[in-house]
Amino acid sequence: MKLFVKDIGTWWNDEDISLIELEGNEVYALDGWNTVCYTECWKCTGEYNTEAGAELYTLTPVYEDEDCNVLVGYEVEKN
Repeated sequence: MKLFVKDIGTWWNDEDISLIELEGNEVYALDGWNTVCYTECWKCTGEYNTEAGAELYTLTPVYEDEDCNVLVGYEVEKN
C-alpha cells in the first residue's frame, strides 16, 4: 500500500479526473471508478503533471476502518 499524501486537483483537460499524490511524490490520475476501485489510472509526469504515463494502473482505496470514513492510502497494481 502507498500512503495517501494529498489531493492535487484535476487533470488539465478533464475536470472529472482527480489527481492525487501518494508517498514518494508519485502523482496519479484517477479514472474508471467501478464502485470498488479506479481501473484506468496513470502516473502523471512533466511540468505541472500534464503528461500521462503509458502504463495503466488499478488503484484501490484503503480506509482506516470498515466505515470508509478516513482514507489512508491506495493499493497500486499495474494493469
